[in-house]
Amino acid sequence: MKRMMLLLVVLLVLVLAGCSFGTVIDLSSKEDSGKTNILQNPSFENSDTETSVPLNWSILTDIDFPVETCPISFHSGVSSLRIDQPESEVSLVSDAFDIDNTSVYYSRCFVRTDKISNKPLTLHLIAFNQKGDIVNKYSREIIPSEEWAAIDFNSGFFKDSAETARLVVTVPEKNDNSFWIDDAEIFKVHTFAFSQE
Repeated sequence: MKRMMLLLVVLLVLVLAGCSFGTVIDLSSKEDSGKTNILQNPSFENSDTETSVPLNWSILTDIDFPVETCPISFHSGVSSLRIDQPESEVSLVSDAFDIDNTSVYYSRCFVRTDKISNKPLTLHLIAFNQKGDIVNKYSREIIPSEEWAAIDFNSGFFKDSAETARLVVTVPEKNDNSFWIDDAEIFKVHTFAFSQE
């Protein structure tokens, strides 16, 4: 009987702890109202004229591929970034930005494709320590469609050593699809009153 009571108490503590932490992390896009987007060139509208690579972003891939600013299809502003028929996985990596490891961040970008894809597009937030080692990773996948859709998530409970982060959008190898990416955003939406160990 004592063992059963102890088990019930442990379960109750876990449920209550999950509820309290869940409400802290379960933030929505409403939380970004009035907040400043941390990313530079979030709509990819400014790019290098020779390479078409957006300023404040890097592109990682194994092959040459067409990437361009697209003034025809965009979520907001005047253009988006278009990646045509990638024959290899393509990662679009933001410049590093400082983070507060006691805070929660809301990350989001908008994506679409020219036809339904069976491979997911992934949004990552990767945190680094002072030496440049990865200390935290957060990600979410979406199967893009022909309509603009948000891919988003919250991240928090960073390790104490986390100092900087990068947002990464990974486009799958899909040589019969074109992909559009727009409005990459990161907002600091909450700060904890204590630090994580």
